[in-house]
Amino acid sequence: MSSKIVNHLITRGFCSSKMANSLGEIVEKLNSFAAVKTAESWDNVGLLIEPATPTPIQKIILTNDLTEKVLHEAVEKKSNLIISYHPPIFSGLKSITQKSWKTRLVSVCLENRIALYSPHTSWDNNRGAIGDWLARALPHKESQIILPSAENSNIGTGRVAQIESSAPITLADAIERVKKHTGIKTVQVAIGANKTLDSVVESFAVCPGSGSSVLKGVPVDLYISGEMSHHDVLEAVHNNVSVILCNHSNSERGYLIEFKGNEYNGIRDVCIFLVRLYVKTWFQAPSATKAPRIDLEFIKGGIDYASIDKTISDLIVSKMSGHLCYLSNETVGMAFFDEEIPIDEKRRMLYALSKEQKSEKLLKATEADIKSTFNSKQINDFVSFNTREVFKRFDAPTDFLSLDPEEWNDDASYKKAKEIFEHVHVVNDSAERAVKLFSHYNSILSKDDNDKQFIINVVQEYNTMYPSINKADLG
Repeated sequence: MSSKIVNHLITRGFCSSKMANSLGEIVEKLNSFAAVKTAESWDNVGLLIEPATPTPIQKIILTNDLTEKVLHEAVEKKSNLIISYHPPIFSGLKSITQKSWKTRLVSVCLENRIALYSPHTSWDNNRGAIGDWLARALPHKESQIILPSAENSNIGTGRVAQIESSAPITLADAIERVKKHTGIKTVQVAIGANKTLDSVVESFAVCPGSGSSVLKGVPVDLYISGEMSHHDVLEAVHNNVSVILCNHSNSERGYLIEFKGNEYNGIRDVCIFLVRLYVKTWFQAPSATKAPRIDLEFIKGGIDYASIDKTISDLIVSKMSGHLCYLSNETVGMAFFDEEIPIDEKRRMLYALSKEQKSEKLLKATEADIKSTFNSKQINDFVSFNTREVFKRFDAPTDFLSLDPEEWNDDASYKKAKEIFEHVHVVNDSAERAVKLFSHYNSILSKDDNDKQFIINVVQEYNTMYPSINKADLG
């Protein structure tokens, strides 16, 4: 989660005005974690209830099963989305009335504009989700999928693994480990025909929820699941396989706590990033004269951030490698008017400006180049003879360049040039705000492409007829 948010912050050019996500964005993130198409064909997963009026998602309820009690809590807390692991809507509904609890769920959700999403077997089947979580009850290095998907062998139902432990793990040990991992006090146990509680467990297989059809016939020492039929447990015992059953929901519910914890950890990581590195950059981002220095400081800070979080550090370097326009040897000239750059550094910049040398207009650097060289660079390293072009483009006076930087603040040409560049808008800041505003307004007007084009044509025609919109002109 943290890397996705950091990616969003950097890509949006330090100007995203709100962190609340639309329902579509949340669903997209959930699908990127575990795609709906990876669920079992018989299952009913994904977005099950979508209110007609779009509402920013600010509060989410996460539950194993959506009951009326849970829904009441969601309404009280003004939640916008419920993620229910099990789908409360499974078979077809012929009417939405108050006669049954399931149809009441739908009715109340729609009335209170609460969306409903259910992942169910898509979370069972995907790596890193419920199946792998349950398998972590016992120590192992790698697990194999019992019933892999025909489309993707790394997705599927059930897990089978060999125990990896410095000391032997007995069946009694395994029972205690399962109870601790799932957070429950009791489990049901069936001991293999020729086994005892002291028998060593060398291999095991797991299936969250109902495991009968998945675990049947898997040649291991132990099955772990939520529930199995009486006859399937007898069959396992006859085949000398012990069975630990946790109850259906208990074999799944613990993962929701871990999932929520991962989100909290992600938020914590983002908060650390915001406080230590991002906030200062964000507040100074709209200033064009400060942009070269701010970008360089942000990149250096991103490189050093590897000591705190390497994933975020790599992401900063990756994203900024494509956003080096303010460090090009032309636009870096705006830094001559940055009051926070020391006089000695401006002298070095002035010297670099006087050296006649050919260099590329746009700075290009790979992630490896940035990591290996940028920490030692100063603004003057990006200045060249080409930097003079920025003054020509903005018709800014350059007489002050013949003076020592100590004298610039009292020079009329410097003051004039500084005024020009201080009114230059940072591209990311202005453009991204405009794109966001237009996209939002466009989505409100219409979702039909023909209607959108008609609206654009009307606006263009209106601008032609009335080039000035002052009250005096229109009156």
